[in-house]
Amino acid sequence: MPQAEQIARAAKEAFDAAQLLENGEQERVNALRLVRETLAAAKSDILHANSLDMEVCIAQLLLCPHIWQFLMLLLTSVSATERLQEI
Repeated sequence: MPQAEQIARAAKEAFDAAQLLENGEQERVNALRLVRETLAAAKSDILHANSLDMEVCIAQLLLCPHIWQFLMLLLTSVSATERLQEI
């Protein structure tokens, strides 16, 4: 599992645990602070992983003519719904 995904899972687990705490507001605050610190520490890894995901999405988009046509339609002034019926 990629490091960014592990960090995201850990942050989600900490957030979920914070929602279930019944021992007081301070524990919840501490848990949420830990989530924030973990995400802040991993910011560059997360942004890098997002960049890679975007590159994959763009590559897939360029390989799929129907998606490409639909997106081009969205950029035009003609209603996308009307143009979809033509495809």
